[in-house]
Amino acid sequence: MELGNPFLAKGVRALVDGESTSFLRSMMEREMTMITKRHESGTTIFTAAGEIAPAMGMIGTLIGLVNLLSNLTDPSGIGAAMAIALLTTLYGAILANVVFIPMAMKLDSYARKEEINNELISEGILLVKANTNPRVLQDLLEVYLAPKKKGAQEDELEAELEAG
Repeated sequence: MELGNPFLAKGVRALVDGESTSFLRSMMEREMTMITKRHESGTTIFTAAGEIAPAMGMIGTLIGLVNLLSNLTDPSGIGAAMAIALLTTLYGAILANVVFIPMAMKLDSYARKEEINNELISEGILLVKANTNPRVLQDLLEVYLAPKKKGAQEDELEAELEAG
C-alpha cells in the first residue's frame, strides 16, 4: 500500500521496522524541523519581495521625475512623463499588496497546517508504538481536529458500525 504523505510513510516504515521510541521521536522531530525550515525560506522570499516592491516603485518614480525635469522645455511631454513616474509607484504597491504579501501569507498558512498535521502523525505513530488502546488513541488525537470535524468523524464511525 502506497501512502500519499511522505512524512507518514517514513514514520510508518520506521514503526514497522521495529525502531525504538527514541529513534522514532528524534527522526520525526528532525524531519519536522527541516520541513519548517524549507517552508520558512519560501515564505521569506515572498515577504522580502513584498517589502522591496514599493521601494523599487519609488526608485522608478524618481527616475521618471528626473526624466520629466530634464525635459521641461517641452510642456506636451510633462503629462506623459509624470504618468510613467507615478505608474511605477502603483506597480510597486500592487505587486507588494496583491501578489507578494498575500502569497507569503498563504504559504505561511499552508506551512502551519502541515506542521499541525505532522504533529498529529508523529504523536499517532508514537502512541501506536506504545500500544495505546485504540479508543484512547482516538481521544488523544481528536484534539487536532476542528470542533466541526469531531462531530463529522463520530457520525462516520457510527455509520460504519451500523453498516458493518
